[in-house]
This record gives sequence, structure tokens and C-alpha cells, in this order.
Amino acid sequence: MNAATRLFTSGLVAAALGFPSAASANSQCPAITAIVSGDPTAIEGVAASYNANGLIDVTKHGVKGALQDADDCELSSRSDVFELDCTWKFPAAEQKAAEARFDDLLSRLDGCLPSVLIAQNPKQYTDAIEPLREYTITVEHPSDEELDVRLELDRFVSDGDLWVNVIFSN
Repeated sequence: MNAATRLFTSGLVAAALGFPSAASANSQCPAITAIVSGDPTAIEGVAASYNANGLIDVTKHGVKGALQDADDCELSSRSDVFELDCTWKFPAAEQKAAEARFDDLLSRLDGCLPSVLIAQNPKQYTDAIEPLREYTITVEHPSDEELDVRLELDRFVSDGDLWVNVIFSN
């Protein structure tokens, strides 16, 4: 499916499921909207915090958005560097659940980002990890800075466990 078809389809699916569309991203995706804005002051209030299930939600001033129930999230920011890396972990026997989480995150991110993520040929980084799926986008800001957004599905060769990762970094 090409990006234009995915954008149209993701908008229909998002509307049907109550997920945010690009038009409503500001009200439905507060943390992601702040992160991709390019305004360093906009990330004030963005946090990774534990929810009632003991999992991690990324919020903006306590308001949940597209990134919920992660097993692990790392958030770091310095004056010129920002990174948010969230992971959802699945045992080898739960590949369908990992793929469903990946597809759900892809739809949510497409509704929150200024344009849809683009499918890539996954790159083999190490012998320990088998990349299965990867989507990326680079958001360019007027200040000539760029923010890379990446969604990955990887399998660990040693035990077959699967990780879904969402990474925002500049």
C-alpha cells in the first residue's frame, strides 16, 4: 500500500476507531504534537509516567496520547538534543500480538504526525537482532533542525522475543 493510500485509509480507520486524525492531532496527541513542533519550550510537561497497570504512558501535563502501555520508555533532553525511545516487549509465541501493536502504533502515529511514516527496508544492525518492519519520517523545522521518527519491529535471534520500538530523536 503506498503512502497516499495509507494516509487516506489511516484517516478512515482513525475516525472509525476514535483515533486522532492529522486535523485533530493538536487535541488528541499532545505529547507528540509538542515533540514534533520544533519549539524547545513546547516539550515542557512531556513525561513518561507509570499508569495503573504498571506500564508507561507518554503524556503532556498528564494528558495521555498515542503512546500508552509501553514496557519501557527513555526520555532525554539537553539544550540541543532530544530523544524519546519507547518499547513494547512480546515473547516469541506472541508474534501476532506484536504485529497488532505495531499496526496500532503505525495508525496512531500517522494520525499524530504532520505526514505519514514511510515503509523502509529494515536494516540488519547486529547478528543478535533481526529487523522485521521499519517505518520512518524526518520532520523538518524552520530552524533547519530535523527530528527523526522511527517505528520498528525487531526479533531477538537468541530467544525469538519481539520488540516494537518508537523512537523520536534529533
